[in-house]
Amino acid sequence: MHYIRLGVSLVCAVIWLLGLVLSLPGSPYWLLLFTAIALMTPWRGILFMCLYKAGIHQPKWRRKLAPLAKHWPAFKVFVNAEKPKGNPNNKPNINMLLLNVYTYNKDVTAQVNFLKKQKADVLALCEVNNKMRKAFAQLKSMYPHQYVVRITDSVLGYSMAILSKVPLKHVKTDANGRMVHYEVYHPNGTFHFVHLHPHAPFTPQRTDKRNAITDLICDVKTPYPIVVGGDFNNVPWDVHVRKVSKAQGLKLASLPKATLPAEFRLLGVRLKLLPVAPFDFVLLPQKATVHKASALRAPDTDHYGYQVSFSF
Repeated sequence: MHYIRLGVSLVCAVIWLLGLVLSLPGSPYWLLLFTAIALMTPWRGILFMCLYKAGIHQPKWRRKLAPLAKHWPAFKVFVNAEKPKGNPNNKPNINMLLLNVYTYNKDVTAQVNFLKKQKADVLALCEVNNKMRKAFAQLKSMYPHQYVVRITDSVLGYSMAILSKVPLKHVKTDANGRMVHYEVYHPNGTFHFVHLHPHAPFTPQRTDKRNAITDLICDVKTPYPIVVGGDFNNVPWDVHVRKVSKAQGLKLASLPKATLPAEFRLLGVRLKLLPVAPFDFVLLPQKATVHKASALRAPDTDHYGYQVSFSF
């Protein structure tokens, strides 16, 4: 079954790239593009991102389409996604930014400036290379609490990093550094943050490893509210993500937002793309209030950033 899914995904990827090439001289490619998206088994819920724009989140559509939820987990995720409440009364909140900075990034100065501009309380970063790690010195005054954890089973040698304006304690690593636990002592609420970046599912073996790492979150025990975020290399409606949400009483912070691929690089050519896969997201306690959530195009990376402000 793994090989069948992998084969389908590879075929669809070729179709998607063909659609991209056809679009360059101005030829229509939407049919090819959405055919690929529809067939991609791991990403099948992407179609609902299009339907959401058409208004399936409206109450009249929720009632009519709700029976489909039991047959299609992706549909349930989209229909039940909460709309950010805003913050008209300026309620104290916690602001986090997730970003896969891309291990092949060249312009770390642009990325540092981007991170400064967002003014988040906590930055959770993936695929941090040595050049980016050294650039964190430029952020020391703004983010005095910094932890960098190397992923020991990565052949590329990149790291996970968290930069925070507020104290971080009881740091613990799991899964060769692909999962890092922090207690974040924020004045608006202390919480246990699980930052993860499991394996990309390029092969059946890597898919199994990704799923096993995600499942570890089910066993986390802490007296504080749990927040989970990072580059999941997976979609929010996957059975393992839903298993974690059920075990820990978590919800998706917002409607899934596509974050990958933000750009395509080949032989020195860089093209900005419209992302289709919501791989970067945050899971929050059910009682948490989400004030704002957005996907942001960041410089020199193949991922969008995901920023969310919330309160307990």
